[in-house]
Amino acid sequence: MTTRDSVALALFAGGTAWNMGNAGPIVTPISEEFSASLGVVGLISGAALFGALLLATATSPAMTKRIGAANGARLACACGGAGNVVFALAPTLGVAFGGRIVAGFGVGITTIVGPAIARAMGDVRGVGIFGAAIMIGIGLALGVGGALENAGVDWRLAVLLAAVISSLALPILPRHIDVARPGRREPGILGELVRSAALWRLSLVFLGTLGVSVTVGAWLVYYLSVEGNEATVVAGALSFMIFAVAAAMRIVGGRLDHGGVPRWILLGLAPGLGVLGLAALAIEPTIEIAIPAVVLIGMGLALPYAAMFDEAQRLFPKRPVSAIAFASVGANGSPAALIPLFGVMLANDLSELAWLMLAAILALGGLANITSSRSDVPRAREP
Repeated sequence: MTTRDSVALALFAGGTAWNMGNAGPIVTPISEEFSASLGVVGLISGAALFGALLLATATSPAMTKRIGAANGARLACACGGAGNVVFALAPTLGVAFGGRIVAGFGVGITTIVGPAIARAMGDVRGVGIFGAAIMIGIGLALGVGGALENAGVDWRLAVLLAAVISSLALPILPRHIDVARPGRREPGILGELVRSAALWRLSLVFLGTLGVSVTVGAWLVYYLSVEGNEATVVAGALSFMIFAVAAAMRIVGGRLDHGGVPRWILLGLAPGLGVLGLAALAIEPTIEIAIPAVVLIGMGLALPYAAMFDEAQRLFPKRPVSAIAFASVGANGSPAALIPLFGVMLANDLSELAWLMLAAILALGGLANITSSRSDVPRAREP
């Protein structure tokens, strides 16, 4: 894996992932400008983005087969740039919604095609690097966004910044990336995916680690600044801390998996760290509790990352993108419901229950894997 490839992969992952964190710090000004409730703002920041992400999850395997992984990555970057321009210039709530849909489609392509590209470039350790860049992108969006909001910068300028960052990888992405693609006729792949018990178990880990992380990113700044009475810049810094820790732990998780750590530990036990952190946030939104909580959350959300993506591709080595897409459906679609639901719960003084709900989802993924196998998850044989 060359330095240029590493930089391209990091900019591609981090730039498009910026769109999963850039709406969190600007919840309040969007709500005020469009006279919208927190639930409605949740529809813009969550349902629009992740509804489109779910559509991309379903269509990315066929798209990769037709245009190739490298062109799919370019399309993802272009969608992020264009969608944010529309969002920033939106005169109405409906237009803003449309911009988030376009950006969300780009994020969806990244989450499905990206891990296959990363594995092709640098095996499971490449997946860890890709995952780290995703987390850094989200974290920086939250941290920088919080600082800009605290400084009184117009929220539309923050969104235009996201458009630029989403497009940074375009000039240096490789022209061709050799990711396994199916031939013209491979009937029955959906049936094979549906019948794979191991893939269903992995899907629950995907749901917990990915679906929960973006929901946390969408609301943590608001929660800490409004209910915890912390300055927006402090809340943004704490949000960034989650994703900075997660970025490091995704790399660590990839190295641990490569070194032979059993997958029941990485997929079953590790999410429990995040469960503890989420439960702690439910108790009290003070900085004394928030600091250790965000460290635990970052670890629990990130350590399973490389192992779960590698396992999905090992189970279906001839159809890696299809396997990732299937395992990601729940994870990529759940924030469309979780983010607005979380906003409604915050607005109705149910914040403790909201955080415990996320903890339960994360715990489910871990328990499903630790009880289904106390050794490695069975792997398909390479042809």
